Amino acid sequence: MFRLFFVGLKSKQDYKSFVEPINKNYSKWQQIIDAYDRGKGIVINNLTLKKVEDNLIDADSHIRLECLDDMDKVMTIINEWWQEQDSFHKLFDSSRQTPRSKEQ
Repeated sequence: MFRLFFVGLKSKQDYKSFVEPINKNYSKWQQIIDAYDRGKGIVINNLTLKKVEDNLIDADSHIRLECLDDMDKVMTIINEWWQEQDSFHKLFDSSRQTPRSKEQ
């Protein structure tokens, strides 16, 4: 049995799933598992939750491979995207603050 771990691109939430080679759904996961074993960075879309409270991804999800490339390259791009999103949210957080008066 393979235990797979994921991180949500937008949420940064940790997720997991379990894939058994004897099950029919293994064929769609085999390429992803093999790529990871070769050190590839992978972005997958269309995952569905089986148990929300456990952050458990349904291994029967109709997965769609979005990106398969060098691990360092993929992680660099994702980290840059996360930093941009954090900066974007800070813009709105700071705009809600009441400006201080210059006279005190």
